[in-house]
Amino acid sequence: MIRTTRWYPDTCDCIVEYQWDDNVPEAMREHRISRMVAQCAEHPGDDLMAVFAAIVATNKAAASA
Repeated sequence: MIRTTRWYPDTCDCIVEYQWDDNVPEAMREHRISRMVAQCAEHPGDDLMAVFAAIVATNKAAASA
């Protein structure tokens, strides 16, 4: 089943909705952005997958620091 998650990253003011398939094993899941609910000044752009990738990268970098 396709699930939708609303994500509020700790590293910016973006709000992202992304979808994923719970029938796919967790290690193989692909998260696909479905829409930007809010977009901060740090992550501008119309290419939603590129914006999503940038937010994820920023969030991972902050988590490992």
